[in-house]
Amino acid sequence: VDEDGLRIETAYWQDLTVPYSEIDSVTYYDHDPSANIDGTRTNGFGNLRFSMGKFENDLYGSYIRYTHTDCDACVVIETNSETIVLNDANENATRTIYEQLMENMK
Repeated sequence: VDEDGLRIETAYWQDLTVPYSEIDSVTYYDHDPSANIDGTRTNGFGNLRFSMGKFENDLYGSYIRYTHTDCDACVVIETNSETIVLNDANENATRTIYEQLMENMK
């Protein structure tokens, strides 16, 4: 989270930058609402630790995911053109991402 927007950098999948001006909403969940919904990764990377890339399910439709598989919490960002689901390695770090986004979007 920086002064102009959200930047996700990873060695496993393509980086993503979302300017605050494109964000319509940010929601924090203790448990990912899509965790028990069937879906597919249409492009991206996944292993026992991470799920990243383009996904599709009945809740979000086509969306982008950058998540640690061991963390149930997530932040869902709705932009002008897409839905992004992300988290950090644990619930506290994920909550911090949410709080920083909310603070910087004021």
